[in-house]
Amino acid sequence: MRAVTVATMRTMPRARALVRSLRRNEPDWAISILLIGGAEAIAAAARSDPSLPIRAASEVLDLDVETLLARHDEDDLTLLLLPHLLLRMLDHDA
Repeated sequence: MRAVTVATMRTMPRARALVRSLRRNEPDWAISILLIGGAEAIAAAARSDPSLPIRAASEVLDLDVETLLARHDEDDLTLLLLPHLLLRMLDHDA
C-alpha cells in the first residue's frame, strides 16, 4: 500500500501528524508528502525534519509552482493540482 498526501507550508503540521500516525499503525506502507511551495520553503521543510518523505509538487508535475502561488491562494492551488498529482503518482507506481 502507498499513501500520498498533498500539503502546503500551512498544512505541513497535519501532513507530519498523518505520516507519524501511518508509520505507527502501518509501518510497511510507502508514504509521500507532495509539498506545494517554493524551492526554498521545500528545502527548509526537508531540513527541519529529514525523516519526512517530502517531494516537491513542482518536480512531480514539472511546473513553476512559485508563479502559480503568486496567482492563486494555497487552498485553491491545492485543489487544482491534487488530481494531477495523484494521477502522476499512480502512473509512476504502475
